[in-house]
Amino acid sequence: MALITERRMLGAMLKRIDNTGKSWLASRWLPPILWLAIVGSFFLLLRYGNLIGETAVVVCAALVGNLGCLVLNRRDSARAWPFIAPHINRQSVLNRLAELDR
Repeated sequence: MALITERRMLGAMLKRIDNTGKSWLASRWLPPILWLAIVGSFFLLLRYGNLIGETAVVVCAALVGNLGCLVLNRRDSARAWPFIAPHINRQSVLNRLAELDR
C-alpha cells in the first residue's frame, strides 16, 4: 500500500474515532427515500428513454443501481462504526501517523 494512501486512511479512521455524533447515513429514513428516488429515476428513464436511446437507458439504469448500492453500503458502515470504534487502538493509529510524517 502506498504511504500516501495509508496516511489518508489512518487519518480518516482517526476522525471517525473522534467523531461521536450520529451520521446522517445511519438514518432510518434513508432506505425509503432512496427507494423512491430509484423508482422515480427508473420511471423517468422508461418515460423518456426513447429520446436518449436504449444504450443510454441501460447505462443510466446501471449508474442509478450502483449509486443506490454505494449509499446503502455507506449506511451499513455508518451504523456499524459505533460498535467497531471502541476496539481500535487509537494510540497505535497515532503512532503510525507519526512514523509516516517523519
